[in-house]
Amino acid sequence: MTPKEYKYEVAFSFLQKDEKIAYDINDHISDRLSTFIYSKKQEELGGTDGEKKFNEVFYEEARIVVILYRDGWGQTAWTSIEETAIKNRAFGKDWHFLFLINLDSKSTLPKWIPMSYIWLDYERYKTEGAIAVIEQKVKEQGGQVRPETIKDSADRLKRLRLAEKEREEFLRSNEATHNAIAELKIIMDKLPEIKKEIEDPTTNLMLGTGQDRGMYEFGYHNFYLCFFCSRIDYGLAGQLKISLYEKSGHKGFDYKENILKQSVYKFDRDLIGNNGWSNYDTGKDFITTNELIDHWVKKFIEDLGRRKKNSR
Repeated sequence: MTPKEYKYEVAFSFLQKDEKIAYDINDHISDRLSTFIYSKKQEELGGTDGEKKFNEVFYEEARIVVILYRDGWGQTAWTSIEETAIKNRAFGKDWHFLFLINLDSKSTLPKWIPMSYIWLDYERYKTEGAIAVIEQKVKEQGGQVRPETIKDSADRLKRLRLAEKEREEFLRSNEATHNAIAELKIIMDKLPEIKKEIEDPTTNLMLGTGQDRGMYEFGYHNFYLCFFCSRIDYGLAGQLKISLYEKSGHKGFDYKENILKQSVYKFDRDLIGNNGWSNYDTGKDFITTNELIDHWVKKFIEDLGRRKKNSR
């Protein structure tokens, strides 16, 4: 029997926060296998019925479907559509097309996947392990995978160097300054909304606030979370400082601040074009603006919960 032909050998499903991992894996195989990553197919998908197209890709057009999984996958607008198509395909046919990569050891396997199903631990096997299993599954399902050539390796290195060059040029541009100011505005606009979500009038949990140019903070009693950005201008001479701290005393008299946790960031862009922030001193640990906000607000809520328990 002649193996079935597919439009894509591999299709990736993932949360936006894991786009970089998807691109990394894809970059190692896309010279040798046809692949589908949503953000790389925007021109192809433009003007189409997105839900219908995603159903087609994950239900019938991809030989292998790779899920980059962590808790929250299947609960966003697009991953829920992808999950439905994948489930329908699995229940109607078989499970051999599916490969699940667990990105977070704390995550739990989706209930609809059989307990006997084996997934890859990304924290242990990384990109290299994922690639090996993907190639093996493509072969098992009738696909052809040619060995990686020197040219493939050289082309991948060229793509990496070009991406690094484009990033460096962008960070020296006026466009980067405008983008940095826009990311800061996202923070300043989102924090007041988050404050309202945290507050609970029924238990008298109401947060005090402080706001100034490039600064916003909220807190309960004397415990505060503060986002402060020094001036950003051409050349990105500025830094975003985020602190969890305690206040005591009175302004102009015996006022004191006790910094409990603090990190300093600078505006950055990753190699696939996402804006965000990285460690100010090292330039490492890139994180998007929304991830940064979520990370620190969750720290504030967790620490506030412990403080309230300890005060009883």
